[in-house]
Amino acid sequence: MECARGAAKRRRVSTVESALASIDVLGHLATFLEAGELCQVRATCKALGSSDQSTFDGLSMAEEAARRIFESAFCEEKAMLPRQDGEGWIELYHHLLMLRARLAFDQLLGRYIEHKEGDKAVVRSTGESSAICGNHIMRAGKHWATFISSRHSYLSVGVIRPLPGWDQRALEEFTPTNPRFWRAMLRER
Repeated sequence: MECARGAAKRRRVSTVESALASIDVLGHLATFLEAGELCQVRATCKALGSSDQSTFDGLSMAEEAARRIFESAFCEEKAMLPRQDGEGWIELYHHLLMLRARLAFDQLLGRYIEHKEGDKAVVRSTGESSAICGNHIMRAGKHWATFISSRHSYLSVGVIRPLPGWDQRALEEFTPTNPRFWRAMLRER
């Protein structure tokens, strides 16, 4: 009786293992995962992370699943994410997920700026000389932002790269054209 139970359990485990060895099953499961989680899947199991099989042109099953997800994206999305030399499919999948996510401004510089009602996609300036930064990397395509001014005074808008660590400086004000700031910004290039 116990031998029969053990054999039945081994058959169930074997069935699950063979199902996970299917690229179609892994591809479907991968659509529910973030890119980092897909990397963990690749690292967890040799069958999913090894690229020594010739069935996917030298790609691991995890990379092939990411490639299939990317290839099924809308043409407009793929046009905004040209694949760069040496870039892995999981990395490209990560950029696709970032592109689909709502833009957030993670970094606020200056004392007179805040997120409106806790929403990281909307900021409100309560004074002057402030800046916002997001960590989203724009690779291609057109980009735009909408600014709504409730004052009838001078409004100056510009675009700069993210400045890691600058939000920790607790700046009273921030004006990139001020020599005090642009010299420090040039050093960070």
